[in-house]
Amino acid sequence: MKDKVKIGVSSCLLGNKVRYDGEHQLQPNIIKLQNEFELVPFCPEMEIGLGVPRPKIQLVQRDQQVVCLDQESYQIDYTPKLIKCCDAQKQWLDQISGYIFKTKSPSCGLTKVKTDIAGSLQPLGQGIFAKRLRQLYPDLPVIEEDEFLIADKAQAFLAKVTAFRKF
Repeated sequence: MKDKVKIGVSSCLLGNKVRYDGEHQLQPNIIKLQNEFELVPFCPEMEIGLGVPRPKIQLVQRDQQVVCLDQESYQIDYTPKLIKCCDAQKQWLDQISGYIFKTKSPSCGLTKVKTDIAGSLQPLGQGIFAKRLRQLYPDLPVIEEDEFLIADKAQAFLAKVTAFRKF
């Protein structure tokens, strides 16, 4: 039997209760992919030990850099841990052919992540884990779950995943 193509997925999208509030963001359209693909769940916030429930984290621009801080005091910087977390996942990341990220997540969002810029939240950021993964695997097909819900975009992503596997 041929091995299924592997796709990394933010754990909360598969119904795992790993979010800061102890909930999930189950996406049935993503779950359906299990028939054709092997879905590899991952939550970088859990991996770095934040636990559930946990205080929210927030992207903040400081000294021309975007960092990921605790939202309560802006004193704890999770940026280095999230970057190291991505680097430490090489063994399984090398095996995937695509990744579906949680939209707006300060760790996993590809776009639209709210970023505190001089005291004003702007939907301009990219999650720290997602950004690092894109640096390490620039050709890997990626998509956020809100984009995946659009049929044409989902089909285009899956075609890229299949093509990526062949190469």
